[in-house]
Formats: sequence, C-alpha cells, structure tokens
Amino acid sequence: MLSFEETDCDWCGSREAEVLFEGPDLLLGFPGQFRMVRCSKCGLFRQDPRLTLESLETYYPQNYGPYETIIATDKSFLKRLDRRYGMWKRLQIIQHFQPCGKLLEVGCGTGIFLAEAQRTHRWELTAVEPNVEAASYIEKTLQLPVLANRFTDAKLPENHFDVITMWNVLEHLDHPINDLRRVHQLLREGGWFVFSIPNLESLDAKAFGKYWLGWELPRHLYLFPQQQLRRIIEEIGFNWVDARCIAGNHSALGLSIEYLLRAKNIHNRAIVRLLLNLYRSLPVRIIFSPFFWLAGQFRQSTLITIIAQKKSARDTHD
Repeated sequence: MLSFEETDCDWCGSREAEVLFEGPDLLLGFPGQFRMVRCSKCGLFRQDPRLTLESLETYYPQNYGPYETIIATDKSFLKRLDRRYGMWKRLQIIQHFQPCGKLLEVGCGTGIFLAEAQRTHRWELTAVEPNVEAASYIEKTLQLPVLANRFTDAKLPENHFDVITMWNVLEHLDHPINDLRRVHQLLREGGWFVFSIPNLESLDAKAFGKYWLGWELPRHLYLFPQQQLRRIIEEIGFNWVDARCIAGNHSALGLSIEYLLRAKNIHNRAIVRLLLNLYRSLPVRIIFSPFFWLAGQFRQSTLITIIAQKKSARDTHD
C-alpha cells in the first residue's frame, strides 16, 4: 500500500500552492496518481502530496535507466559510441572551467560518467550513490570509492572538492535546498558545481504539457524555473556562470511523443508503432540533428546544464 506525505516548499517554507495537474507514472507504469503543484510564494514546482521515501524506493527498480551497465558492456558499437559521446560532452564542459582535480559525483548510478572521467587520468574521483547494488557495481567495475548513502548522510570532507556534479539528480531529492547547501560546504573556495535538470523553459515542456518527459512522476519531487533557481543558488553562495543545453534531445522528445499517444489510447495502432520506430532510427536522428542543435543553442532542449562557482570569501563580503 502506498504511503503519502504532505510537503511544504523546501525553499520558502510555504504550504500554499496552485495545483497544476495529476497523473500516473508514465515512464514505468507503476501504480498510483500523483500531483504536481507550484508554490504560490516562490514559484518552485513540487509534488504535494508525495510518496514517503519508503514507498518511493519501489519506483526505482534495477531496470531504471540510470542503473544501466557501463558503456563497455553494450553489444552495439553505435550505442556505445552514442552513450560515450554524451559523457564526453559533460566532461568537456567541466574541463573548460577546471582541467583536473578532485571530483565528486552525487547520484552516479552505475558510473557511466565516472568511467569517462577515469579514462583521462586527470581526476581523483569519489562518488555517492544511495542504491547499494549500483554502488557495489561501480566499486567492482571501476575500482573507485563509492559511498552507498543518501547525499546528506555521506561523510565527506568540507572545503575539499574542485568539482561536484549532479547529472539529473537534483529533481529527485526530497530536500534539494539542504543538498545545495551541502554541495557548497564540500567545495573548496572557487570550486565548481555542474548539474543538469529538466528544462521547464524547453520547447518540449511547452508543447507536451503534463505529458512532457521532464515531469517524471512520482520520481521527480522538485522542478526549478531558471529564474528562481538562479536566485536560490546565488543566495546559498554560488555565482551563476552559465546555462547550456548539451543533452536530452532526440530520445527525450520520442518519449514525450509516446506518452501523449498512449494517453490518447492510440499507442496500439500499427501505424503509430511504425512511426515511433522510424523516429528512433539512425537516419531520422541524423535528419533531425540540425533542429536539435538549434534547440540547444537557444537553450530549448529538454535538459539544461548549469555551471556555478562557489563564491570566494572576498565575493561574499562584497
């Protein structure tokens, strides 16, 4: 039996909120109806009520996307190339600002990004992953230290890391503001926080409404309009350096299309299945690539990556 809890806004503490919509688990099809609201005071999006942590655990099965095996085990050369290219782009953004050093990944899944960083021999790597099986998998395959804890419970040195990353993690956290403060504590002065989140300002979000992939009920507990997010991280003690779209285009749009068709009860039609398979084919992906490139240039992709830097003591006093 599912257990729910009511929530206050994690940023401003207000209980007042506007109901946006209710919906099911579109990704995995697990049972339940879930509600997304917008805080009437500060504008953050959150689930209210939401599943308790104990109930929510069952919505993260071992076949959930972030728990895929590392890229080297994939039998398809093209898929290996595609998956590695995505990790390479993430690493290039980081190394543009910080070429080497101590890097902590929070919510690392099965270590796909860590494997790419490890190949460069530039990084002293540490990871936090609450899923015990995924954490054990990383330790065995990559020989890296992984803390199998929730981020807030992980014992880590303060003022220590040059870079902390969260790839599609912040929206899953039940108290993201505390976790942002924890990131600030762990980074050295001038250290970098690089993270990606669903882009509420994206074309997909506007076009698909409640069928947009980025909502991912019930696993996404908070979503952040960029204006509010910028204010939050600057008040915590970061400088907002940049926001870029480097991922989340072709496959994300395909899932949003599938959710919409399924909701309209036409997903079983042969022509629809044919069109979805055609959309996911390599030739169509190549044809659509200029459109997705333009969407990224104008920050309209489904995912957006934020680059923030911990303020120096001088910046803070100024």
